[in-house]
Amino acid sequence: MKKNILAVLMVITLSSFAAFAATSGDLNVSTSVSGQNEIMVHSIALTKETWAAPANPISATILANEVGSAKQVGYVNVKTNNRKGYALTVTADKLASDTFEIDYLVNMGSASFNTASASNTENTITVANGVITGLTVTPYEVSVTVDQTQYDNSPSGLYEGNIYFNYVATV
Repeated sequence: MKKNILAVLMVITLSSFAAFAATSGDLNVSTSVSGQNEIMVHSIALTKETWAAPANPISATILANEVGSAKQVGYVNVKTNNRKGYALTVTADKLASDTFEIDYLVNMGSASFNTASASNTENTITVANGVITGLTVTPYEVSVTVDQTQYDNSPSGLYEGNIYFNYVATV
């Protein structure tokens, strides 16, 4: 009799587990990748592995024998994972000393900006939607060509100007 009671209890127990056991299940797993959108002006072309700020601000001096020809002055490095692309624009101030100015041409990759021109329509590099498929670092060489005629006809002095880079992620 005890064996029968035990057998009945075991059958009830086992059927209770079978009645309440799940036959399938789901576990939702997700993550979010933050956007990385940075530019860094540097004296060298950077990679993902070498991405680091320069120890000192970047500056360039154009010597008298370099006027009139393109001189490489640095790199604009773009680090991004924005799959929709970006636009990188270059602009610049004229080289100035007191009230005197000298024009120059800035080349940045396939874009250029001429300080002598009122309208610069070729000063933007655009990377289209779908080109970027992961984290990338793209260096764009920057060179400067100082106007030889203006340089030759300018009074002595230190002439300085700034080059500006603007990065806009496509949304």
